[in-house]
Amino acid sequence: MAEVAEYSFGGGGTVQVFADKGRAGKASMIMIVDNLDERLKNLKAAGIEASAPNRAETVDTAIVNDPDGNQIVFAEPK
Repeated sequence: MAEVAEYSFGGGGTVQVFADKGRAGKASMIMIVDNLDERLKNLKAAGIEASAPNRAETVDTAIVNDPDGNQIVFAEPK
């Protein structure tokens, strides 16, 4: 996609930078996890609210939003 730049690191990990006028001035980060349900349990225990999991054929996700409109998406590929 023309509006996406992706950088991969030799030791692992990838960063994508993309245009999203609706989120201008805010950040969105995706973290790949091995066990989404366990991650959500740990977040809840720490007092952090996440969205209900979205279960899809290839990946399960849940989102944590902060008061400034930044978001962390936790994703468990299947």
